[in-house]
Amino acid sequence: MGVGRGVDTGRAGEGALDAVTMALDSPLLDVDITGAQSALVNITGSADLTLHGVQEITELVKSKMSPDANIILGTARNDSLKRDIQVVVIATGFPTAEEQNMMDTDLIDRAIENPETVDLPPFVRRMEEMKRRRTSRF
Repeated sequence: MGVGRGVDTGRAGEGALDAVTMALDSPLLDVDITGAQSALVNITGSADLTLHGVQEITELVKSKMSPDANIILGTARNDSLKRDIQVVVIATGFPTAEEQNMMDTDLIDRAIENPETVDLPPFVRRMEEMKRRRTSRF
């Protein structure tokens, strides 16, 4: 389980992404939430907090987690925060080291840049060979 907390001061709607980034980079969250299966996200702001700001925060958290993750969102109003936004993220269900390696985005990026460096499964190699044969005939 990991817990992150971030507070962005002075920008209400504009600082939403800064607040969630601070929460995700918080030393309290001692792991990366990439691939996490569940999260509890609490967003606290004053009356200046917009629905757009809440959506931005939620989308950023969602983009870092597993595609089928369960995210429970809560919002609270605290007028003493004035234009500040407070974001708390509690995440759980992190992938194992093996699963984390399977989600290695660097490997995917390298494969896209230079496909010859990746060992393709046999069925994909056969499909590629068939495509090359068809195009070489003409």
